[in-house]
Amino acid sequence: MTQVGSLQIRVEINAQTIVSVSHDYQRPLSQISGLLLKASPDKSCDILPLVFSVCGVAHKTAGLLANALLNESNTQNFRQKILLENLREIIFRLVQVWKYPVENESFNALSTMISECLELTREDANKKIDAKLAVLWAEFFGHEKRYHQWLEHLKICVKQDVDVIDESDLHRLRDTTGSERNALILTLMKNKYLVQENNEPLLDKRMSCGFGADLFAKNHLLFFEKIVTCAASVFCEAEYIVSELVSDKQKHQVNERSVVLNSENLFFNEQVNPHTRNGWVLTSRGWLKHSVTYEPDHARIKSWDIEAPTDVNFGNKKHSILAEVLQGLVLNGNSTDASDERSVQENTNIMMKIEALTSWLIKAIDPCLDYSVEVCYA
Repeated sequence: MTQVGSLQIRVEINAQTIVSVSHDYQRPLSQISGLLLKASPDKSCDILPLVFSVCGVAHKTAGLLANALLNESNTQNFRQKILLENLREIIFRLVQVWKYPVENESFNALSTMISECLELTREDANKKIDAKLAVLWAEFFGHEKRYHQWLEHLKICVKQDVDVIDESDLHRLRDTTGSERNALILTLMKNKYLVQENNEPLLDKRMSCGFGADLFAKNHLLFFEKIVTCAASVFCEAEYIVSELVSDKQKHQVNERSVVLNSENLFFNEQVNPHTRNGWVLTSRGWLKHSVTYEPDHARIKSWDIEAPTDVNFGNKKHSILAEVLQGLVLNGNSTDASDERSVQENTNIMMKIEALTSWLIKAIDPCLDYSVEVCYA
């Protein structure tokens, strides 16, 4: 599921090196902010789910928090709806992006149940969750063999695409074992969900956001291992959310991967100064922020700014995680001259490989909009 906007990436190569990575990122957030300023804060919050189809509940919750309108009695209701919304987006990505092998009937049944629960009261949704979620998730998951076969197939596909880069400096590294990957996934989950360690506020100036950005920014793994670990992390987060949603008596039916985390910090507000408050909500892609500033007399809103995970990862052209990861990578094979007709086919193959490599990276970082990749010689 994607939102309105565009992301265009341009990768330039010269001889055996990626020399430049740039991107053009367009999102109509200024128009949306202007729309929100035209209505009262509570009505603007009601508009948000209509504007943002992917994470409507998350945006509404962040808006309410930023305007100090979230009633404490509704906390558990919003918690449930955010978890459901995140689960819906994750299973879509597992099937559409990561090609998890599931029967259409199982996928449709699970996604339909989640959508129905999002429209119900918390009490009625709990009844449906208790009756159906564990069983539907088990049918979606299949069995351990299916999960491991999926990861192995994914590993083969990614390896074929990323063999264009020279990672000989990482020759000491071997394929990650299942237990090592699970340990890394647990760390990634903690980084994502426990961002307020020691009750300190979330830093406003975030440099990257989400599993993929975290993996590529901080971990010394082979490129294909980072991609596979990212996909496995998305799957394990789905399991974690299911285990949080089902009642205690049914948790034994859910195949948990030792991911036992506190999910109470799904959302919070942050008073920046006397006139500005931030509302933070954890979405499937990372932390979403709404920042609302009131006029000095607090009679009306002066500005309403929105920063989604995709904006963090792609909105700042001076800080590009794509450039940080790709720029300077050395390519395998002999150096070829782009103007040499005898090398046209080899150059075309290299460019196709770089396009595939870049696409895998973008999938891991996971923008909430469509993207395109152009590869050319500098």
